[in-house]
Amino acid sequence: MKRTGNITFGVVLLALGVILLLRNLGYLQLQWSDVFAYWYVFLILAGICLLIAGIAPNRISSGIAGVFIVLAIVGGATNGAHRTLNNHAFRWKHDWSDRDRDRSTRNFKRKQKDEAVVKPRAGRFEYDMEPAIREATFHFEGGAGEFQIAGTTGKLFEATSESTVIRYVSSIRHNKAESQATVNFHMEEGNIQLKNNQHVNRTAIQLNAAPVWTFDMAFGAGKGDFDLSALQVRRVELSTGAADIKLKLGANTDQTEVDIEAGAASVSLKVPASAGIEIRTSGILNSKEFRDFERISKNLYRSPGYDGTSKKITINYEAGLSSFEVERY
Repeated sequence: MKRTGNITFGVVLLALGVILLLRNLGYLQLQWSDVFAYWYVFLILAGICLLIAGIAPNRISSGIAGVFIVLAIVGGATNGAHRTLNNHAFRWKHDWSDRDRDRSTRNFKRKQKDEAVVKPRAGRFEYDMEPAIREATFHFEGGAGEFQIAGTTGKLFEATSESTVIRYVSSIRHNKAESQATVNFHMEEGNIQLKNNQHVNRTAIQLNAAPVWTFDMAFGAGKGDFDLSALQVRRVELSTGAADIKLKLGANTDQTEVDIEAGAASVSLKVPASAGIEIRTSGILNSKEFRDFERISKNLYRSPGYDGTSKKITINYEAGLSSFEVERY
């Protein structure tokens, strides 16, 4: 696996080096924005590589497919989804006359003058930690953006949001009889209003380390960076579309369940080496990289010494045309 990864990485570096050399020498006129505009071509190439790897098992083809999937996600997030939100999915050419061009220029300048700069709306949310709370559930729903969970807090929940497209809302519900709390954090319902091409939509979240947490998270596209290693995690349910996801877990409970459903996504998990890890996968045309894991059956993998560990993490992964990596730390 390691040797295959080195070969794949070397091929990618060689290709990038040749492209940059030809571009600097003037033999190649290349704009990265033009390349990523055809992100769907990377999906096609990834599918071809994965089909080849499926017909004749080939780790190099699988590794190259993973590179194409990542490139497709980057291109799709910056081009495809962005243009869809802005209703610019289709463009056409028009043979303008001088009068048309002058009229268009005047309209454009008038629009620039009349349209105020949209400043991100900032939000701050927090709920106090009550000593009686033993278990907590976090429900999160987002659209396209950047979402982060990192660090701990003395509060039960703290979050900041910054968005030019829509507001975030939050609520909390207590079940004192069961010593439970449920935190809801999601985008406000309604039509997203986009007034220019400069959009911001990001959140930063911190949680208390005392309760045992259950996570139910879903977002459409973008980037998710979730460091849950300092928390006691019972269950994580994560659903996403075209996204780049990083998830880090700790070994702070006896049993942790992780369920991930993804579209054309790049998903990277870090799990503690002290825990017993079991991975079950399903779906088609997925690039998988599980370092130091033993293959038990076609879609089942376990970490070495799994049966002898007291703490277990079970990962269920279902996706199509994605890149999935699990690394022990």
